[in-house]
Amino acid sequence: MNTITPRYFAAYRDQSGWHDISWNVRASANQTGHGYPTEANAEKLRKSLNNSFQPSGVNGHVSRAVGYVIHVSAIRVCRNIPSQPVVAESKAPMFEVV
Repeated sequence: MNTITPRYFAAYRDQSGWHDISWNVRASANQTGHGYPTEANAEKLRKSLNNSFQPSGVNGHVSRAVGYVIHVSAIRVCRNIPSQPVVAESKAPMFEVV
């Protein structure tokens, strides 16, 4: 079985720091496609992650395990090469109701 390294990765910031996740342009059997890395798609992923960390969301168990609702305040999409240039980013407004 061959594996393919994604062309991009996303790094999101929450209360505990930065975390990396893969960014797949196209959907496949086991992966969600995020589309090409644009500011609009980065913002869509940031909002989707915030909704997933709510107590009723698919990642609500993670928030319960750490003892607070995780809030994604920024996301960067970078090329998956050693210099890791940022190709798109999104930041939460100063005050955001989730």
